[in-house]
Amino acid sequence: MKVFFDATVWCGALLNPFGPNGKLLDLASTGGPLKGVTSDVVLLETYRHAVQGDLGHVFDPDDVWAYVDAHRPLLDISQAPIGRALPKRTDLHNLAIGAIVYELTGRSREDMLKDLAQQATLPNFDAHDLHVVAASYAAGAEVLCSSDRGFFKQSLGALIPHRPTDLAHEYGLI
Repeated sequence: MKVFFDATVWCGALLNPFGPNGKLLDLASTGGPLKGVTSDVVLLETYRHAVQGDLGHVFDPDDVWAYVDAHRPLLDISQAPIGRALPKRTDLHNLAIGAIVYELTGRSREDMLKDLAQQATLPNFDAHDLHVVAASYAAGAEVLCSSDRGFFKQSLGALIPHRPTDLAHEYGLI
């Protein structure tokens, strides 16, 4: 199973490397049954939160990158097709999330456009998280692992959101 890890997972793992988040990243980096993927934008978001003290602790920049590098051998880090900034194209704002990702990336994956009627539009979705969905689809992930409640409120097409504790339990890690 190919799993996209967002910044909530990375930040949680930095705070507690032996908790569910850290165990999932460890499993993904060892070539286990779980193929892990993340994006450059997610890692920069993680870095920013960690070194600015947004996590309740200020991390040394070198320690943050060392943690990422320790998981890099079998973890794909892809370039996100879009950043955290909302595109200036206002014609996209009332489209379903899958349709927006399709328009921004040019990807024609059928899954992206699956269940459009059930998908949220930007007024009902955190626009700063659009890069996570776009990068997940671009990487071919089947699962989005996140603690962000916003991903669990609506359909993301064929992309299935899982909380880290649920996924860790599924793999017998906790």
